[in-house]
Amino acid sequence: MKKVTLNNLEIQLFINMNEAQISKKGRQAVINKLTTMGMKNIQIEGKGKNASYTFDFPDRFGELLMLPKQRLPQYSMIEIECMDLLIKGNERDGLVMFFDELIKEIATKHGAEYEAVKTKIRRIKSHLMDCGLIQPNNKSHRVKVDDEWVTGKRAFAIHGEIKNVWKKTYIRQLEEYQQLYPNAESVPKWVFKSENQQLAISTIPRWFSVDCYKVAKGYVVDERLLSDIQYANDAILQTFNLDAVRNEISRRQKKYKEEKAADDEILAEMEKRNQEEGPSKADRKKILEQIKQMPKFD
Repeated sequence: MKKVTLNNLEIQLFINMNEAQISKKGRQAVINKLTTMGMKNIQIEGKGKNASYTFDFPDRFGELLMLPKQRLPQYSMIEIECMDLLIKGNERDGLVMFFDELIKEIATKHGAEYEAVKTKIRRIKSHLMDCGLIQPNNKSHRVKVDDEWVTGKRAFAIHGEIKNVWKKTYIRQLEEYQQLYPNAESVPKWVFKSENQQLAISTIPRWFSVDCYKVAKGYVVDERLLSDIQYANDAILQTFNLDAVRNEISRRQKKYKEEKAADDEILAEMEKRNQEEGPSKADRKKILEQIKQMPKFD
């Protein structure tokens, strides 16, 4: 927290109330708004144009300004922790966690409903992903036993073993595919799609005697998000012009969305072109039949 003192004009910019509204609704309305925004230890001295407002300003206020624009930012420790989770990523001590596991931790800590926290983090994550501010990173092979995701040393051991299973599978599949196409350096996903689905859904759980197997995908934030948070914190403390700062963040995020949409369009076009240039359905069927008849590698 940082103690700040605002004059009459600055408080109007900060809480989006003009002098007439403040005069009509009174000091308590100002205190209520500041409290909702996360300010602490609010003190008001003087009256009217000569009034000054002193309070403790939360260190992470700028993070709330990364969210879709609200009438006034509502400071919530749950939303701050959701942002913290997205900023730090969902990897813990080298193991990628499912968001559901971490959501349960936040809900339990604050005595909140799981679904309410889940809704908040999905809304925030979806917005940041639309802006291209969250990117895929590492992944972990996770298993569930007795309706709980395995953690700790056993989780690391199983991750390594399953990773090795997939490595051997991909090597064997490439060798089989190279019998048809000797110069191939990779295998199109559709060739062994059915086999790989079977491996993930039933074979791996059976081999490891677990209830369920899934891949936990890790995410990291783009440096632009960290830069924007720093800008928001600095700019607010310099000007207290909430609308100006939020409008600048909105402008930046609109630009990010447009850039991501353009990139996504290029990728979609490339994927479409690859499909058009690839084998027809009839040819794919023939290729799959040929692979079935090949001698298998151990």
